[in-house]
Amino acid sequence: MSASSRIVKIRGNLDRDAFGAKIGVSGRTVQRWELNDELPKGKEVVKITEIFGVNAHWLLTGQGEPYIKASGKSSMLVEESAGSFGGRIRGAEEPEGDDQANLARTIEMLMRIVGSGNKTLNRAIFSGLEAFTESVSQKNHLAALEAKVHDLTEIVQRVQQENKALRTELNRMKAIYENPGAAPDDEEEQAV
Repeated sequence: MSASSRIVKIRGNLDRDAFGAKIGVSGRTVQRWELNDELPKGKEVVKITEIFGVNAHWLLTGQGEPYIKASGKSSMLVEESAGSFGGRIRGAEEPEGDDQANLARTIEMLMRIVGSGNKTLNRAIFSGLEAFTESVSQKNHLAALEAKVHDLTEIVQRVQQENKALRTELNRMKAIYENPGAAPDDEEEQAV
């Protein structure tokens, strides 16, 4: 299901203007989302998840359950303490090995942080994500270079073997040319 289809599903029977009013955007913005011209931004994703009980991971990726189950427990909460954003995570109840659930909780947490409006914290998060992306990109580039070096090493070894065979043949041909009456080693052994 595409992102635009997920927005339409969440909107349900509400018209675009009414849906937009609930989350603080115009009906025209909702229309752009539904036409895949653009996707909701961080604050808008947070509002959609909070107002309509939608799983942010599902909204952004299409993976997981569409709606958050009301269990009375929040698996991950971002809290503000003393007026400044503390960014603490508490109460992770899901098993550590569940990558899908961990990713969903992380996305929900990031959406809440982005939705908090704290520009300094948002810049820090985006800088961290950019650094992480750059690091992954560099590791991928390094792995590609290592694969090329491996391929080139195999080619060099093959060329060296061919070069050795050609030198042997050249030396044999030189010997025949320099001593036309002398039989090559191979022929001498066959004659005996």
